[in-house]
Formats: sequence, C-alpha cells, structure tokens
Amino acid sequence: MKLTEEHILEIAQELALGMRCFYHRPTGTIESHPDEENPYFDPEPWQDVIEKIENDAENYQPFEIMDSNQGFCVMENFANSLTDTDFRERLLN
Repeated sequence: MKLTEEHILEIAQELALGMRCFYHRPTGTIESHPDEENPYFDPEPWQDVIEKIENDAENYQPFEIMDSNQGFCVMENFANSLTDTDFRERLLN
C-alpha cells in the first residue's frame, strides 16, 4: 500500500470528522462514511458507499480513529524524539 501525502491528509481529515475511512488498494481511492454506531447515523444517503465497501471488503484497508490514550502516546513519542531539549521539555510539560 503506497499512500501519498494527499491520501494521508484526506484520511486524517475524514477521521477527524468522525467518518469511517477506507483505502481501496487496487485503485488508490479513498471511501468514507459516517460511523454506523453513531445514534444519529442515517444510512440511506450512504448506502451505495457502504455496499461498495462491503462487496469488495478484501480490497479495502480500513483506518481506525485513535483513542485519546493512543494519541497521547504518539505525541509523547514525538516529543521524546526531539533533540532540542528546551522545546522537548516544554512539550512534555
């Protein structure tokens, strides 16, 4: 799977909006739809996309939203990787 910077940006934006996001490996396209577990989710306008993904599931790579603990670990690892000790300490504090 080869993601471009544009793919990564689009996936991040979709996930930030609470969408479920899928990368179609053969074509390099991205499909997304709202989370079906959301109590306000109306499947009707998204039925075509959902069926498209379900009917070709083996070729779609899903992306999951990080929970807050995972996100914190990513930020902490980034801060710890910095060589500028003053900046690193400011981020960690």
